[in-house]
Amino acid sequence: GRLVMTRAVAMLLGCPTHRDVLDAQKHVEQVLPRLQAGRQLLLGAILVNYLLWWRGDLAAARPYLDSLAPLASRPDVPPLATMAWYFGALTIAFRDGNDGEVRRLMREVVAFAQKWGTQHRLANAYWVAAQAYAAAGDRAEATACIESAVRSGRPDVVGAHFLRAAIALGEGNADLAIGEATAAYERAGRVGNTQQRGLLAMQLAMAFAVKGDDRACKHIDELRDLATRSHSAIFQLHADLAEACHAAAQDRMAAFVPAWNGMAHLACQLGFRRISGLDVAHFGHLANVALHRGAEVSVTRRLIALWDLPPPQRTNVHDEWPYRVDISCLGQFSIQLDGKRISTGSGKAQRKPRELLLHLIV
Repeated sequence: GRLVMTRAVAMLLGCPTHRDVLDAQKHVEQVLPRLQAGRQLLLGAILVNYLLWWRGDLAAARPYLDSLAPLASRPDVPPLATMAWYFGALTIAFRDGNDGEVRRLMREVVAFAQKWGTQHRLANAYWVAAQAYAAAGDRAEATACIESAVRSGRPDVVGAHFLRAAIALGEGNADLAIGEATAAYERAGRVGNTQQRGLLAMQLAMAFAVKGDDRACKHIDELRDLATRSHSAIFQLHADLAEACHAAAQDRMAAFVPAWNGMAHLACQLGFRRISGLDVAHFGHLANVALHRGAEVSVTRRLIALWDLPPPQRTNVHDEWPYRVDISCLGQFSIQLDGKRISTGSGKAQRKPRELLLHLIV
């Protein structure tokens, strides 16, 4: 009854490493359709955010979020339940790389909070938006979100150090990321905040890894242990990312290639277009190295497209690099967009742009 449900919710929210957490998830999924609207929205949003931030299961979370959307717009549900739904919606927009949707949802949730006097609960929304803006390369907007988050919630919950470290990592500043994350990582350990410590361990693993520093190994092992105990693909992915970076930084190519292949397969399986703290320029370089060193071509090309990695500068880019636009001038002239050949009509107006491009190339 109610005691079982309370225990299940407590596991999803506060103890995702509990041995019975998968049973708790199944119980929540079974009772969800039978609940009154307000409770269904709140419990459904908790489930969505558990699937997103612990399990890393975007495919499982998306239909739940969509089915709950009509409830989120109803005036008779508790405002905090609606805000929990927005947290999930923002997370999916972030993972999808849909920056316009992130901005739209932020405008809506801020207006909603102002209407209902729940601005003090906006910290989670700003926390996700800051990661989305940082991943999109908008440092100013990400920084503004961090400041708003700190004003609207408790700094330890908001994770300001985590967000600043994510910005630093995305810009290739590993030393600054280490400086931001270290003290917060230790503090999270002292207070027993498993998720926050795990998130900061992700950043420390990556920051040390790109430097070729063996201190990365401790955090990689920590992430793998946490991934196993919490059934978390997110922590597994970040462990794989750091392991590949660490091997590449130390020029251990025999270890780098299989690490890259495993990471790329998992990343494509999860389908996240945006990863917090991902230096796309550095990973574009690693993807090119992977292709040159014999990594699996198909999954590497898929990963490059998924993360929209830029080709490295001032180096030989591998022939298999999946440029969005590919123009072939040897033999028959052809144009491909995202791997699909573009055919032009037979009319003069349709042929002119193609003929002009051919003229410029020749």
